[in-house]
Amino acid sequence: MIILLPIRYQTTLGVGPLEVGVKLLPFELLTSTGAALTGALAKNRRIGPVYVGLCGIISQIAGLAGLPSITPTSTEVYGLQAIIGLGAGFDIGVATLMTPYIVGHKGLGKCFYPSAVATAAGTQFRFLGSAIVVSITTAVGNSLVKARLADALTPHQIQDVFRSSASINDLSPELEQLVRREFNSSFDVQFRIILGFTVASLISIALLWKKHQILVD
Repeated sequence: MIILLPIRYQTTLGVGPLEVGVKLLPFELLTSTGAALTGALAKNRRIGPVYVGLCGIISQIAGLAGLPSITPTSTEVYGLQAIIGLGAGFDIGVATLMTPYIVGHKGLGKCFYPSAVATAAGTQFRFLGSAIVVSITTAVGNSLVKARLADALTPHQIQDVFRSSASINDLSPELEQLVRREFNSSFDVQFRIILGFTVASLISIALLWKKHQILVD
């Protein structure tokens, strides 16, 4: 999301980097808030982190399901970004909190501590998973746009558009509108792909589910 949303704003609305940063604030602020709230909700054995994680995934599913039906110019998109960001923050916080309680705190030898290794591995897998999803969505989205613009633009124009979104402004008004519309359509497909991966992440909650849920101090 942190990669797709800026590109979506630049290609469909033609806004600059500074304005893109402002438009991303709801997502960024709520992600941090969600991570902080996870600790507040789960500390002192109040709520099982797994329940917070489930709420986080449901929030992301709800937000991603609504994004394709909302135009980038609508103010409703900021609410959806906030919902997705809050859910993402919950899940990041849950992964950080639960790891030591799942693998244990006791070290094996002088240098090997399972909780530290597991926490670092979780971070690496999160980045790896993000890279894989970004690669898939980008490949699908770019292929769709190139195929749909092949009859309207020359290969050189298509190359310029993908090299810099600012080159879209150099096209005629009719072509500019067409290009921005096709990019918006491709991002709708990419958001649906991310939605599919988010739904699949419910498996992680199923693997953590226990008869007596893990609580944190």
